[in-house]
Amino acid sequence: MCLRFTLGAFRSSRDAFPSFRRSELGTQPQPRDSRGAGPKPARGFYLRFRLASNSIKHSVVACSRSVWVDVRNRAALRTVVTLAGIVVVIAVAISFAFALPRAGEPSVLLWMGIPTVVLAALGAARAQHDGVLKDWMSVRAGDFTRGFLGAAILFGAAWGFTRIVAPAGSVRESWLARIYLQLGDPSILRKNVALVVLVLIVIVIAEEILWRGLVTALLAEKIGSGRAWVWAAALYAIAHAPTAFVLRDSAAGYNPLVMVGALGGGLVWGFLARKFGRLLPGIFAHMLFDWTVLMTFRLWGPSV
Repeated sequence: MCLRFTLGAFRSSRDAFPSFRRSELGTQPQPRDSRGAGPKPARGFYLRFRLASNSIKHSVVACSRSVWVDVRNRAALRTVVTLAGIVVVIAVAISFAFALPRAGEPSVLLWMGIPTVVLAALGAARAQHDGVLKDWMSVRAGDFTRGFLGAAILFGAAWGFTRIVAPAGSVRESWLARIYLQLGDPSILRKNVALVVLVLIVIVIAEEILWRGLVTALLAEKIGSGRAWVWAAALYAIAHAPTAFVLRDSAAGYNPLVMVGALGGGLVWGFLARKFGRLLPGIFAHMLFDWTVLMTFRLWGPSV
């Protein structure tokens, strides 16, 4: 394309300046100056030649810029497609995981975990290629304390939000009941504590690598790291949007609790990753929060 534009500029310059025509340069008599010293210098020709050269140069520069813009646009398009693909895959998996026929079944964790682990593995491979995976997973003194504080803040916010939005005895209390129905009978979870801990560890690490690692890094390349963690939390919440439909109640309507919880958690865990430049504080916070609301201090019903 650039070659075509450059040749076009050259031809238009040649046609615009007849001094470029060989017939005129070779056949027209050259005037002599007043002293008879020979033909006058072809100043007009050189001026026209310089104008034509500048026209070609500007055309090449413009084409180079257009190619660079095209490359950047393609890179941005790939990023958008990748992010959209991640959101769609996780949203579909969550919609299957929280479907009523799977309530209390181990397949809930499988549907939630397997796609996340696969995408997280791809994200870890990319981070390893970029040389940042070691930094993501590095351990520093105080990481567990930071995670504990993040989990405590998030649990306090979740407890207060559910007491206001879905108080005991209200129609909207069924939203919480539906969520815990999906997660399983507390007595069964108690009998399989070791398995529950293992699954939580795998899923939490995978989610943090995927959302606070890969997704945030992709967004940071386009909008900067200062805003990337906020948008990553928003995409994390959007991926959980199907739960509003599959966990809805006939009397209370659509169930927004999981999506709101994903947004709040995404902001807290994303802030920890942004603040400390690593994933371990967010991983500890995520794991402690999930353990608390699932096993220790449930937001509805008896605790394990």
